[in-house]
Amino acid sequence: MRGVSRTTGFLVRALTPVWRNAIGGVTFRTDDGRYVKDGPRNAETSMRGEAERLAWAGTFAPVPRVLNVGGDDDDEWLVTATLPGQSAVAPRWTGDPARVETTVRAVGSGLRALHDALPVASCPFGWGVESRVADAVRRGIRLLDALRRAPQMDRAVVCHGDACCPNTVIDDDGQVTGHVDLGALGIADRWADIAVAASVVRTTARSGTPPERTPRPHEKPLRARDTTQCGVSRDESGFAATGAARGGGRPG
Repeated sequence: MRGVSRTTGFLVRALTPVWRNAIGGVTFRTDDGRYVKDGPRNAETSMRGEAERLAWAGTFAPVPRVLNVGGDDDDEWLVTATLPGQSAVAPRWTGDPARVETTVRAVGSGLRALHDALPVASCPFGWGVESRVADAVRRGIRLLDALRRAPQMDRAVVCHGDACCPNTVIDDDGQVTGHVDLGALGIADRWADIAVAASVVRTTARSGTPPERTPRPHEKPLRARDTTQCGVSRDESGFAATGAARGGGRPG
């Protein structure tokens, strides 16, 4: 039995898992040009919060358009439209040493363009040291006193919040077409973003591949979960793939 998406009304023959994050959440690609992020609730960020940030940022910069967002007691989900291009960690870019420099330049120029495009004056979200310290304290995380003191601000911008290679989307010519995974977007010193980007691209430039992360014991396996709640139905055979495969267009 084939399913019909309640979000767009298009036939959905399969969902393909394309990414697993650090807390066990999985992003799926549909066969009609959408992405479904599904994962356990966590105290740091939320999918509804990301949806709000995408809606705000979308007025000024290329980010995924939100189609649906929701959740239950344990999990939450976000459905977005696809951005054109591929993740900066797709094999096309990291598998060819000659293209690594293009990737690194794209990540840097794309981040600068994002900082220039998003207006600090009207941004309702914060990601500075004070807000992150308050969030850590709220979650019961003990911090060294030195980590509670913010260095002098260089330049306040609206930061991405996780400005790494996988969250940068580039086209066939190596030009940035947008950014994804904006759940932590907010005002902070620009170096908060630059430090993350520099750390990742340094590894990519040296090895030709982004740093890999060892899966954590608590992470969920990819699962054939009923995604009808997310606005996407699936056929009886389940998902088209059972292992994560990077590449292709990128979700939000």
